[in-house]
Amino acid sequence: MFRALACLVFAMTACGALLTWMAPPDPATVTLEDPAYPLRQAEQAVSLNDDVAVLDWREIELVVPPDAPTPGATVLFAPGAPDCHFVVSQAGVIHAARAWKRQVSLRGSSAPVVVVLSPAADVGDMPIAQWIGLRALLCELLDRTTIARHAGPHIRVARTANSSSRRAMALRQWLRHEGLPVQER
Repeated sequence: MFRALACLVFAMTACGALLTWMAPPDPATVTLEDPAYPLRQAEQAVSLNDDVAVLDWREIELVVPPDAPTPGATVLFAPGAPDCHFVVSQAGVIHAARAWKRQVSLRGSSAPVVVVLSPAADVGDMPIAQWIGLRALLCELLDRTTIARHAGPHIRVARTANSSSRRAMALRQWLRHEGLPVQER
C-alpha cells in the first residue's frame, strides 16, 4: 500500500513538473524579460504569405482605446475585428487581423495600416508590455512596408468616440520621444 501511494505521488509530481515546463510562457513576463521577444512577435505578425499581393501602404493609423470600455468595446477591439489590421493587447501580444493577412485597405485610397490598442480596464496608463509590443510593431511596419518611402510623418493618432484627448496627446508625446515619425494632429 505504501509503495503504491509513493509511486502515485511521484508520478503526479513528475507530471506536474513536466506540464509546468511545457506550458507556454506568459506574454507579459516574456515581453519584459526577453528584449528580442517583441521583435520576433512583430516580425511574425507583419509577415505575409507569398501568394498575397502587398498594398502600397502610406501611413499607420494608431487608434486610441476608449477611456471607459463598455462590453461592446471588447468585441470592437477583438483580434478578428473587421475594422483593423493589428491589435496590441495589454500584455504586449500582437494579433494580425484578417484584413492585414489579406492586404485589405480599410480606409479607401489613403491606405493606412490600422493598429488598435486593446482597451484598459481603467483609465490609468498603458501597461509597459503594451508599449513594448506597440513599438516593436511600429518599427517592423516602417521597416518592412512601403510606408517609409512616402513623404511626411507616417504615424497618425486617431481617437475613438469616447477616448480622451489626454490619452492621444500622451501617445503622440511617447511616439516623438521614441523618435518615430508622428503627425501632430
